Amino acid sequence: MDALRGGLREGMSNEFSKAEGCDRATGAMPSSADILRELSAKRQADLVMTAHQALVARLRKDKEFAKRYPTLDLQPYRRENEVGLLVGTRRARSKRREYDWKNIAAVLQLDHGEAPAGCRHALALYAAHDVITNALIPKLLSALPNVTREEAVRLLRDAWPSSRGIRSTPMFDPRLVTAAYAALARENPSWGARALRDELAARLNVSARTVANLIRKKP
Repeated sequence: MDALRGGLREGMSNEFSKAEGCDRATGAMPSSADILRELSAKRQADLVMTAHQALVARLRKDKEFAKRYPTLDLQPYRRENEVGLLVGTRRARSKRREYDWKNIAAVLQLDHGEAPAGCRHALALYAAHDVITNALIPKLLSALPNVTREEAVRLLRDAWPSSRGIRSTPMFDPRLVTAAYAALARENPSWGARALRDELAARLNVSARTVANLIRKKP
């Protein structure tokens, strides 16, 4: 059981009171403050659990991540108000899944920002997920319900405009991208245009197509 509690755990405390019951030691009914704390804790756990499920679904669709770690298995778990991600390896379909932690280093690499080139997108997803579960959700819950979900989503959407389309805002300044491309070319005179775009894309964590579009963009 201790092994199952390993992996990437979100510091969710499991010491919340049972709001619907009573204190077995004193027989006293829970106070309104106790119940409200339980409500808030459960709400945060619900949202973090949903975020974990979304991350797992995304990583399972990431072809490069799946190719590098074909046996890695991520599984969200929940015990009352404690939530997290179980990390283990898959056995053959005919056998029961066993979490033996042999591939835990794969996720630890993501956690420490040491993902190989083929997993940079997975690393970006994990980093965004970490911000959502450890910063955004707790901060938003401290403001909600005074701020609705619709308002919060609209604020995020407006603060991070689309980088594609007619009225889009480029993700990066095209002038700086072009300057970085030229600097890379000077530093690596033997590289071709494709190699330069690929390297710049890897450093910026975007696609080579995005880099090419930014370079072509007129000032």
